[in-house]
Amino acid sequence: HTKVNLPIQARMGNLSIYNSLKYSYMDEQHDYIKEETYNDNSYFYGTEMSREHHHTISEAINLSYKISPQQTLGTIFSIDYIDSSPMSNIYSNRPYSGYSSIGHIKNTHLQGAISYKYDISPEESYLNTTIDYLYSDINKIYTHQYSLNDNTLDYSESNFAKNISIKGETEYDKIISRTHEINIGMQGYYINAYKKSVYIDQNYVADFYLKGCQGSAYMVYNADFYSFLLSAGLRIQYDRVFHSSGDKSYYRNNFLRFCPNVTLKYLFGKNNASSIEASITKDGGEIPFTMLSPLPKQVDAYSYSVGNKYLKPWKGYDANLSLSLRDELFIT
Repeated sequence: HTKVNLPIQARMGNLSIYNSLKYSYMDEQHDYIKEETYNDNSYFYGTEMSREHHHTISEAINLSYKISPQQTLGTIFSIDYIDSSPMSNIYSNRPYSGYSSIGHIKNTHLQGAISYKYDISPEESYLNTTIDYLYSDINKIYTHQYSLNDNTLDYSESNFAKNISIKGETEYDKIISRTHEINIGMQGYYINAYKKSVYIDQNYVADFYLKGCQGSAYMVYNADFYSFLLSAGLRIQYDRVFHSSGDKSYYRNNFLRFCPNVTLKYLFGKNNASSIEASITKDGGEIPFTMLSPLPKQVDAYSYSVGNKYLKPWKGYDANLSLSLRDELFIT
């Protein structure tokens, strides 16, 4: 395993620059002993060898500019290129029985982000905005050969994927007074993804196209009433998903959820060193876009994984009651 890192850091007035160029090479080999019992109760014993050559090139540059004592502008750009050649072989003590696989993987990832922060007051009130862009291009080509007794199956597997995603968030935090604080924010997410799988010699071609977006707004109010601490908030989230498959099937759905949360904490005892806290939260997770693709993906020599394109956001409630006595005894 070899790594080379060339970092450069400089500061010119209000501008700070950090650049990092990295190269990594890995040659890794694993050897295993495998025992398998098939459906016909036949017994298989053999050894497995897997080896991978892995090249990674990464370039990242980070710029930070102090516009004024209260305002800061930052940007980040990075590119990653991966070239990998995995190989796997299984050798059996039974003639004409085994498995071999040779692959070639090329991945390219581009990411850019820009952020702006405005410190409104010395009391730490602030406004913060961030936008993040991500592009990825993934190409995987495998050649497989299965042998069992006198039967041999050869086929090639190709997987292509392109993804574009954009994330944005704006957060405003206001210190109203020593005992009152309010936090307001908005979040947005957009994804455009395409995947294609081709299995030569098995006459299988499939593709999956996905578009999705998410938007949410939230507000949290925090108050300190001496021995009582209160935190109450509400998050409103909207999700939209659309996808189509090579079989001409289409799916479209929208989700709107309201997720409140309340936490109450009471301090007591000497120096308020003990406390009792109760909270309840209604949560609604995001649509798991990475788990929607129904195209089969090989995990190892024995298994594949597929997604479920009809997955919906998960829902849940979380209730908590805890007691702390002088930071020595905790009951939850």
